[in-house]
Amino acid sequence: MGEGLRLRKVAGVASILLLLSAGPASAREKVKRERAQVALPILIEAPLEPGRTYSFRAGEMFGAQPARYRSIVSLDAPVAIPGSAAALIAAGEPLVELQASSPNFTGHLYCKAQAVGLKRQALLCLADRDGDGALDQLWIGFAAVTPLVPFPDIRSLRTVTPVRFRPYADQASLAFEMGFYVSGTNPLLGQHHFYPALGSGKASYVLFWEHRPAAMRNLPKAITVGGAEVTVTGYSQGNYQAIVTRPLAVGEHLIVSPYPKRTIYVYVP
Repeated sequence: MGEGLRLRKVAGVASILLLLSAGPASAREKVKRERAQVALPILIEAPLEPGRTYSFRAGEMFGAQPARYRSIVSLDAPVAIPGSAAALIAAGEPLVELQASSPNFTGHLYCKAQAVGLKRQALLCLADRDGDGALDQLWIGFAAVTPLVPFPDIRSLRTVTPVRFRPYADQASLAFEMGFYVSGTNPLLGQHHFYPALGSGKASYVLFWEHRPAAMRNLPKAITVGGAEVTVTGYSQGNYQAIVTRPLAVGEHLIVSPYPKRTIYVYVP
């Protein structure tokens, strides 16, 4: 999808890492920390209604195409998170596949979001580090949810007792949508900002790594965003009409999210 905008890191990373890695000093000293870049692999399908005219308002996702996580797995046995009585990866719960890359490790992570405080989501991930078909290493980071979108880097914590995994039973949970979102009018310049967005249920997560501003004059007007093209055909009293004249590319994409200054969830009609 492209590189993320370089935004300010979320405060409190060190404190949450300390919380999850708490334990005897001797045990902590033996752990070799690694950092990796992490991305969400998704598959985007062709639009179900090509050429459709969408009517929407600011804050509503439109032009959605079917999409899904590349895979979701579940564990055969639970994994307790060392040093945290509240953190647990339970047997049978869904873990989303992410892709990690570092000088010493390139491979799959299987992850869930764990609430830490009122507004933070820690990312708890397991990796099969020795390639024997069992997950044996814990990694932690941060993520937005609905759908789960990882922030750009993740840190290894320690090894865990190896646990086998299998495809998650409810394959319908793989599915979400990817479309577009438009913010309200910029009060100074009169521009409307268009973004890509991932949707799940009645909420979506706006991807701020790419946006396109456009004034709602001289319509129709073509706007390129996220590699797609949206043609706005009408705008009146806060109501937009638009056609996706070039859909998002079909196939596999890697979503790389920056640390956001803010997270916005929007309504999915």
